Amino acid sequence: MRHISATTTVPAPPAVVLGFLRAAANHRRLATAPIRLRELHAGADGELHGAVLVIRGPLRVRRHARTRVETAGPRHLGGSARLHTGTVATVRWELSPAAPDGTDVTLSAAVTTAGAIDRLLLRAGGRRWAGRLLAATLDQLVAELAGAPRRGGRQPLRLSAASRSREARASPVGSVYAGPEPSISTVSNTATPRA
Repeated sequence: MRHISATTTVPAPPAVVLGFLRAAANHRRLATAPIRLRELHAGADGELHGAVLVIRGPLRVRRHARTRVETAGPRHLGGSARLHTGTVATVRWELSPAAPDGTDVTLSAAVTTAGAIDRLLLRAGGRRWAGRLLAATLDQLVAELAGAPRRGGRQPLRLSAASRSREARASPVGSVYAGPEPSISTVSNTATPRA
């Protein structure tokens, strides 16, 4: 298994960070230049179930991926990514409290099965490139949540319905979203998070 990860501290509490990550609409805001989101799959409550995306790498390498959220807890969000080349990876967001009122976030990917060409690309510098891509995604997360409240207040982000409910119990002030409305498909099965 080839493990790649990046870690940063986000200036927002874990509940706000997880609420942001669980809301499908926010993932368009995390996409960096090499990633083009084609589809986002969400439940009726707006929670992320998966996505279809294109990753553009160096030397015009392109990979089409289908992601699926498989686990979600109070401090993590995890799933899988299947590439059209046969490569499969697990992807995980890990959250832990950081002082004062921040969150240490680790975004990791572990390649469980790699196609022949992808194995060569990983050995030839693809791991470093993927690590930089994960770090850039975390930089976007920090930029998006830099204005998030540390203890109550308004937040310039969209939370999923379930997370809004948790946030409403924790904070008397609702959320505000000022960005364009992304295209999101809704998955009818809300019992299990699947794309």
